[in-house]
Amino acid sequence: MRRFNLKLYLIFILVLLVRISNAHQETIRVGFIESPPLIYNKDEKLVGALVDYLNDILPNFNIKFVKTPLSRVPDLLDKDVIQIFPMYFYSAERADKVHYIPTSFHALNPCLCALKENKIPSTIRDPKSFEQKTIVHLRGTLKNRDFLNFKNTNYLELPTQDYYEKSLKMLKLKRAEYAYFADFQQVKRFLNNKKHSNIHCENSHYPKDEMFFVTNKNFYLKKNLELKISKTSFKTYLKKHLSRVNWQVD
Repeated sequence: MRRFNLKLYLIFILVLLVRISNAHQETIRVGFIESPPLIYNKDEKLVGALVDYLNDILPNFNIKFVKTPLSRVPDLLDKDVIQIFPMYFYSAERADKVHYIPTSFHALNPCLCALKENKIPSTIRDPKSFEQKTIVHLRGTLKNRDFLNFKNTNYLELPTQDYYEKSLKMLKLKRAEYAYFADFQQVKRFLNNKKHSNIHCENSHYPKDEMFFVTNKNFYLKKNLELKISKTSFKTYLKKHLSRVNWQVD
C-alpha cells in the first residue's frame, strides 16, 4: 500500500513539474497562411512541414500560430501581434519594413496553369503574350513580379481559402486565361489527385522564389533564428509531409 502511494506521489510531482515548466515557457506568436504541405488544418489541428520545423528549431518556446494576411505582415510584426512570419518572399520594398533572416529555408517553383486549349507563354517578360489576358493569383502574391506591371493585362486576386479550386474554376469558366501558383510540384500533385485532366502548367522559364523567415527589426531572437535555420535543413520535413497532404485547404 505504501509503495502504491509512493508511485502516485511521484506521478503527481512529475505532472506538477511539467505544468510548471510549461507555464514558464515563453510564447512566440508566429504568423501564417494555410499552404499545404507547409502548414494546413487537419482535423481542427494545424499540421505540416513548417509546424514540425518550427517546433524543432524553437524547442524551448510555446509556439502560438496566428492566421495572418500577407498584406498585413509588416504592420502586425511592427505592432507585436506576431513576432515571426516564416513564409515571406524578398523584395526591396518589404526589406525596408521587416527584418529578413538572411538564409532562405525553402524555394518554390512558380508556374502558370491554363486550359489545354490555351498555350502558356514561354517567357513571363513579354508583355505582348499577356495583352488582354487575365491572370488569377493569390491575394498578396505577384507583387513586383515581372509581369505584374503590364498595362494591358488584367489581374484577379483571390483569397487564400480554397485558392486551388477557385482559381481552376475561373479557368474552366473562361473568366481567366491563366492561374498563377507558387509551386509547380504542389499544383501538379493537386491536379493529379483531383483529376483535372484538361489543365496544363508550365514553369521551366520562371525563376525560383526563395522563402524567408521575417521578424520585426527589434526582435531579440533574430540571431538565434538565423543560426538554427542555417544548421537545420527543411528538406527532410517537407519530404515527410508531401505524401500526407490531400492538396486542398479545408
